[in-house]
Amino acid sequence: MGCFDAVREKTDKLVLVSGTPKFIKDETFPHGLSKALFRNLERKIQADLDSGLRFFYDLVGINFSARFKKDEILESLDRLKKEDLRPLLPKIDVPVLLIHGDKDRICSVEASKYMAEVIPDARLVVFKGVGHAPFIEQPEKFKKIVEEFLAC
Repeated sequence: MGCFDAVREKTDKLVLVSGTPKFIKDETFPHGLSKALFRNLERKIQADLDSGLRFFYDLVGINFSARFKKDEILESLDRLKKEDLRPLLPKIDVPVLLIHGDKDRICSVEASKYMAEVIPDARLVVFKGVGHAPFIEQPEKFKKIVEEFLAC
């Protein structure tokens, strides 16, 4: 979401999928990933990239393989640990479609419910029985919802 400021003039609508404005749960944001689970993921990736990624993919609920560089993943995890985009949400001044699976084990659907309340012109669609990747798990439904949103 940090790129939104850079493209604000060129953005008419925004689609956020399985997102969260703050990745880690704390006393100010109960909808994030637990610190213990995040530390476990971080440790697994530091110790062995392949087993760490398998652990992550198990959380996501999909099975695919890809090649990643360990330092890039650890850098991304560090950014997720520190970043809090909640102050930006009320400033979003375009229509927003939030799509989230109710079985997402990475980013809680409660995070999207929170964003739907805070973003001025937001609409939330929750996919039942779907995890972190609704575009993979229910691609036709996902495509239809996004196309309808972009067309109106």
